[in-house]
Amino acid sequence: MNKRFILYVKRKCPFCVKATTFLRDADIPFSAVAFDKRPLALSEMKEVYNWPTVPMVFEEMEEGTYKLVGGYTDLLQRLEGKS
Repeated sequence: MNKRFILYVKRKCPFCVKATTFLRDADIPFSAVAFDKRPLALSEMKEVYNWPTVPMVFEEMEEGTYKLVGGYTDLLQRLEGKS
């Protein structure tokens, strides 16, 4: 798989930990951006993308272009059979 993911997370969120662990174990490239100390920025991200929870998972579609996948469960569904 040549896709790359960006995850917006909170460090103590269990689903954020599961998502990063899953991608790491599957050797899928990703970056995780923690918003623990930036609640206003996280709130704005949630509002812009109309997504209420973390993690917020984005998949690289083309170089420099990302699409919201959703959360942890959405990530698993997206990668089903591809990892």
